[in-house]
Amino acid sequence: MTVSRGASAFMRRAGWLAPLLIVMACRSPELEALNAEVDALESKVAGLKPGDTETKILEILGPPTSSGSTFHLSQSTGHERQYADAARSGSVRYHSWFRGVDITCTVGIDIAGRLAYKACGGT
Repeated sequence: MTVSRGASAFMRRAGWLAPLLIVMACRSPELEALNAEVDALESKVAGLKPGDTETKILEILGPPTSSGSTFHLSQSTGHERQYADAARSGSVRYHSWFRGVDITCTVGIDIAGRLAYKACGGT
């Protein structure tokens, strides 16, 4: 109990500090670099067109973080439509790129080796 009251008193006295720390964190060079990586990946994925070859996709995006037969984003909650669309896309394999804190971009490749689906998401 004493620790809780002490922590609350500290928070009241230093209440101005939390917003300052948040602003400083949002402006950190590390966070800005992560945001730039995410923006670059999302921009490249947005430029992909249905029917692009798997080879072309890998040349544009580089080596994937993971590959497999299952579609995934960093979070499924809130992205149910993307999961349903991927399931209907005719994709037989998926390549995913993870960037930033929790952003994943995934492309679906059909049996002919061409882009059938693409999506990016996270929290």
